[in-house]
Amino acid sequence: MQTPAERQAAYRRKHLHDEGGTKTRLNVIMDYRAKLALARLAKHYSVTQADLLARLILDEQTRSVADMTADAQNAYYDSVTP
Repeated sequence: MQTPAERQAAYRRKHLHDEGGTKTRLNVIMDYRAKLALARLAKHYSVTQADLLARLILDEQTRSVADMTADAQNAYYDSVTP
């Protein structure tokens, strides 16, 4: 029989790594109104909150870098590394 800590560790191993190994954990404290909006939008679009956040963030990144020069884009992408 597993302890609660062992069950949690197994859950995290299973759910934090998709087939491509591209998932990571994000913990945030946010404004309650933003949290409600996130929940409503995710329900409206029939997606998970994580999927909605990822889509919004990646769409905004695409818009933000579209007008940058190649040097500015390189600096942007090099500013935070995995």
